[in-house]
Amino acid sequence: MINFLLKRENREFIFYFLVGFLISLPVILLTIENPDLGWHLSTAKWMVQNLKVPHYDILSWTKEGTGWVNSEWGSELIFYFFYSLGGYKALYILRLINIFLISFAISYLLRAVRVNSFNLLWFLPSFFLAILNLMDLRPDNYTVFLFIILFVFLYKRTNSDGFNSKDGVIVSLIFILWANIHPGYNYGIMLMGIFLAGSLLNENLNYIYGKESKISFLKSKKFFYFILIALISTLINPYGYKIYSVFFEHFENLSKYQTYIVEWQEINIDRLNLLFFYFYVIFSLIAYLYKFLKERKVDFIEVFLMVFFTINSVLHVRLNVYGAVIAGFIILKIFSDKLENLKYKIVFSISFLIPVYYLSFNILSIEFFNILNGRYYMASGSYLSTEFIKKNHKYLKNLKMYNGWNIGGFLSFELYGYKKTFMDGRYIFTDMLEEHIKANSIKGEWDKFANKYGIDMAVFAISRDVRQNNYSRKIANKEYRFQRPYYFDNIDFNKWALVYFDKRTMIIVRRDKIGIDFLKDNEYVFLKPYDFDRLYIDTLIDKRYVKQIKKELIRYISEYNNNPESFSDLFIYILHDMIDIEKGKFKYE
Repeated sequence: MINFLLKRENREFIFYFLVGFLISLPVILLTIENPDLGWHLSTAKWMVQNLKVPHYDILSWTKEGTGWVNSEWGSELIFYFFYSLGGYKALYILRLINIFLISFAISYLLRAVRVNSFNLLWFLPSFFLAILNLMDLRPDNYTVFLFIILFVFLYKRTNSDGFNSKDGVIVSLIFILWANIHPGYNYGIMLMGIFLAGSLLNENLNYIYGKESKISFLKSKKFFYFILIALISTLINPYGYKIYSVFFEHFENLSKYQTYIVEWQEINIDRLNLLFFYFYVIFSLIAYLYKFLKERKVDFIEVFLMVFFTINSVLHVRLNVYGAVIAGFIILKIFSDKLENLKYKIVFSISFLIPVYYLSFNILSIEFFNILNGRYYMASGSYLSTEFIKKNHKYLKNLKMYNGWNIGGFLSFELYGYKKTFMDGRYIFTDMLEEHIKANSIKGEWDKFANKYGIDMAVFAISRDVRQNNYSRKIANKEYRFQRPYYFDNIDFNKWALVYFDKRTMIIVRRDKIGIDFLKDNEYVFLKPYDFDRLYIDTLIDKRYVKQIKKELIRYISEYNNNPESFSDLFIYILHDMIDIEKGKFKYE
């Protein structure tokens, strides 16, 4: 290390890398929001308890015992280790460590292209803004890091002749690690395939033009050996060849993922960082085209890289990070000479940093507030709801619980040892996605769905943006218009009882599967989440309802008073309205 720092260029690289990372912090200080984090932690907890990796589903009751290849088990153990050290705060620190590793890898790419280290000051922040949507804490972080490291490794060996065993060992170690932390090793194999195809064309242009009589493999064969070594190395994992089933499953069900999962859909530029990503990629393509028209030279490795990863990143938002890596590489390589010049350093710094910080302010202002207040993880479900289930476990333990795709991971960890989930974000639930969506969106489908699976209780994720439907009711020759949440078209409350709700979650149970005493203490007949217009209509229908509404309001407020996840603050105002209605002081509009 001392010998490394003795060189001035190395000291400059370390200095600008650290400063560039610090400058990037305002861009990347996001809270953790990964809805899959819960099932990753649950699986790791199970592995620690059982000292083995799971080969079948151990988290849900719907797929219990179904074969499952968990190719992210290594990442999950890292997550769980940090969580055991300090909960979500420690996981947030792990997120920053992962981003630091990615930052170092992309800085290493800049150095490999021989660009002046000063340019890390604008390159790092702009790169992170372009891939901001994938900077959550997730196993993909390690794929991004290894992808960049592998890319630099291959690039630096593009013009070398032959194959040496030391390089083979490096490739083997990369893919042994990669295959045990995330299935993204497939992108690494594709990357080497592109280098092989591009190198083969590059060194055989004379043969293609008829100037040579033999095909040359001198510079290309090493990439073939790398692919062979990588394929063999990925088999060193607890599942053997079965880890490739994950890739084929995703490929087979890609149309379903694109339909139902946002991160597999096409890029939509309504998100500001994705708009910047488009700019980033388009700028690299224009620069490359200009260089080609000027020099009339083409490197097929670069062309294949741009075509493959740009198309994939535009078609699937989850893959835009790889498009950003290639775009960054092209920008750096094309302008490598000019970026030695102070004028170009200043121009690029201003041109990139101004939009980066402008967009970052718009995107991240709320995130700063969350971090300052110690909210490191924005869970997809509510902790109040899981406390309710634990508190009433003796009544609910034998009920088959339904939950949506988006909160399954959260519930699997928070209810670990209490309740098994219905589904979560794992690919083994792909076949259930379509009917799950229909059950929550089409009138009459919920009961069919619940009867098919024997569901006795359901935990629904809701929000203040819940879809509202318009209704009207004629009372005393006057028509009143009001809105009710979409779930009133789906759920028959004669069969199902609402026993819990907050701002993000509601829980219903089958009336014929739960005791009368439990319903007496917990059911809400009048109060419903985001259904507050109807309360006032009920008081017009029958003044006697006011007393019952007041009783439910007081029970809710006394149970959850001042809890920010609950409606207690709003219900205090509604309670005052009910008192005024009783006294005849309230005016209906």
